[in-house]
Amino acid sequence: MRQTVNTATTSPTALREAPPGRDPDFPDPGLPDPDPGLPDPDPGLPDPDPGLPDPDPGLPDPDPGLPDPDPGLPDPDPGLPDPDPGLPDPDPGLPDPDPGLPDPDPGLPDPDPGLPDPDPGLPDPDPGLPDPDPGLPDPDPGLPDPDPGLPDPDPGLPDPDPGLPDPDPGLPDPDPGLPDPDPGLPDPDPGLPDPDPGLPDPDPGLPDPDPGLPDPDPGLPDPDPGLPDPDPGLPDPDPGLPDPDPGLPDPDPGLPDPDPGVRPRTGWYRLEVTEVRRLTGDAVAVGLHVPAALREVFAHRPGQHVVVRHRRADGELRRSYSVCPPPHDPRALRLVIKRGGPDGFGAHATGRLAPGDRLELSPPTGSFALPPTRGVHHVLLAGGSGITPLAAMAAHALRGDPACRVSLVHWVPTAADALLADELALLKDEFVDRFTVLHVLTREDRGHGDGDGPFGGRMDAGRLSRLLAALDARPAPDTAFALCGPSGLVDTARRALTDLGADPALVRWEVFTAAGAPSRTPQRTPGPADPAAPDPAAPDPAAPDPTAAKPRVTALLDGRRIAATVLPQDPAILDALLRDRPDVPYACREGVCGSCRAKVVSGRVAGEGQYALDERDRAAGYTLVCRTRPSTPEVTLDFDA
Repeated sequence: MRQTVNTATTSPTALREAPPGRDPDFPDPGLPDPDPGLPDPDPGLPDPDPGLPDPDPGLPDPDPGLPDPDPGLPDPDPGLPDPDPGLPDPDPGLPDPDPGLPDPDPGLPDPDPGLPDPDPGLPDPDPGLPDPDPGLPDPDPGLPDPDPGLPDPDPGLPDPDPGLPDPDPGLPDPDPGLPDPDPGLPDPDPGLPDPDPGLPDPDPGLPDPDPGLPDPDPGLPDPDPGLPDPDPGLPDPDPGLPDPDPGLPDPDPGLPDPDPGVRPRTGWYRLEVTEVRRLTGDAVAVGLHVPAALREVFAHRPGQHVVVRHRRADGELRRSYSVCPPPHDPRALRLVIKRGGPDGFGAHATGRLAPGDRLELSPPTGSFALPPTRGVHHVLLAGGSGITPLAAMAAHALRGDPACRVSLVHWVPTAADALLADELALLKDEFVDRFTVLHVLTREDRGHGDGDGPFGGRMDAGRLSRLLAALDARPAPDTAFALCGPSGLVDTARRALTDLGADPALVRWEVFTAAGAPSRTPQRTPGPADPAAPDPAAPDPAAPDPTAAKPRVTALLDGRRIAATVLPQDPAILDALLRDRPDVPYACREGVCGSCRAKVVSGRVAGEGQYALDERDRAAGYTLVCRTRPSTPEVTLDFDA
């Protein structure tokens, strides 16, 4: 700011002409001379305001020819010359923050006159743009800002490569000290440090499930990144196949793995009883609750059975029961249990079992089923409790195949002994044109004389032939038979059907007790090296010798392998396997339930009384381990086949 101060003084050397009557040395006798010792620098210039005292009478006026624009304003720094006395001060009320610095562009108003310039020696590259953060110094004033409109997210961090634009300026660098191996590729997870920054990522789109574990083969993609490798130092012989049990080492890596999709056949599950409904005087229907987590384990199809394990003080009982859901709920898990003796599980179930109790069950198993051919006539022959699987088969066939017919004949002692008669009557009402139900009473006379003909009395070949003719169910290419009941009834029906010309491939059967079963000679089950099915009546020359070396058996069950030695005193292979693995499936030990069925993969076995197997099963190499012993030093079995 420029301010001119005119100082008027009197001195002996500079006197103006005094008005008449005044002393020439004192022009204004009313005004004292502030400094009578100071000469007047310009005695020819009149004092513009002789009433204003000179603020600094010791300072000469730099331009005595210029009038003071505001003689009422004191000069803030009278010791500083005005750099441009020709320019008016835009704001005479604001002090100059740095009076020693010339204004680089005096024509441009200061956008914020209250803010000091952090580096007055650096010209502003764009004086028209306000500084977003005037309190932050520029880390590199020599580099132009690529985007002056974007604030720096971390002004305290130097840019490792100022020549490369940031692909995402809104994301902070997790490790500013590490160079980016590929600056053109965005980091899929900027929050995760790279365990080996020198190794390129084979799949940058896939996050590493365990960044702390080095990849033994970075060139091979992980088939299941969610599963930790139990032994990262061991290469996977087949990386395309998931391990069914990653926690179990493979005892024999040379043997191919089983199908990982096979459902388990072993294990025991405690299920809650939801209903106990009385069916007859000695039978109940027991409903069981299957939790959501076990629905896949207990998914079943008609004809399958479960094993119930009942623990008592003197040991345990195992009994096999067909799954028999009600017709209106085919997915339900229900068992029909009949009292068979005073101290068995049937007595407990019919006398003491109640809702809220729990039963131990194994998963459903079994191969008894109707043929898958559509449009056939299914003839179902049941005796006593053998109705339980056949009732489920009838409902399934009628609902699944609108072109089929079903004829069901049930042999029972009296009408009061007919299990599930009410449910079968409802099913008959639903499929009146395609479903026929007939009860044959073996100990009750209907009052028609002649033993009620084919509709009364015990089964024999003549009665069965007349009964099938009455039902229009004689053997034919489009007629399939399924038999279930006591072994005597099943054997009689099989012989009669064979005599009537039935195709053995269209006759399927299952027995639930071996009482009264005819004796059968030992039958050898062929393996792969002995594919021909033997004559069932031929004796087996390779019967086990108690003094021979102890045979070894290797078995595959639920994807795991068992190795056992069969001792001379072991009644069957089952006893040897149970010593090493108590969950090997079995129930009756009489060869009738089929729970212990396995396929002979190598070697040979021999046994008798395998009632649950038919000729097709034996020809395919199946055996029942509860009724057989090894005939060769080494035998390999597959329970999962």
